[in-house]
Amino acid sequence: MDTRSISSGDPCSTAGAEHIASRLSRCEMAFLAALSELGEATSVEVAHQACDNHGRRESVRKRAAKLVRDGTIKIVGSRRCRITNRQAKTYSGTTLGFR
Repeated sequence: MDTRSISSGDPCSTAGAEHIASRLSRCEMAFLAALSELGEATSVEVAHQACDNHGRRESVRKRAAKLVRDGTIKIVGSRRCRITNRQAKTYSGTTLGFR
């Protein structure tokens, strides 16, 4: 994964992003890269941004809870999802070098 998409560009956050990326699964890295592009989004929106394959989308979507537990992303609120039109939690990156 290109860690530049999840770091802010300074050496400390780039090193932090590389450390975080080294311990993540492919689905988790896909989630983070898509969330970095979107800024703030629901897990379904992130999964749609990350991949075209429906089965893989579901795998990516499910990674939000683990990433929250690890402190890599955070829940910032809730709103209607643009994909499902249902109320859903919204996520954004934490101060570990993510937007």
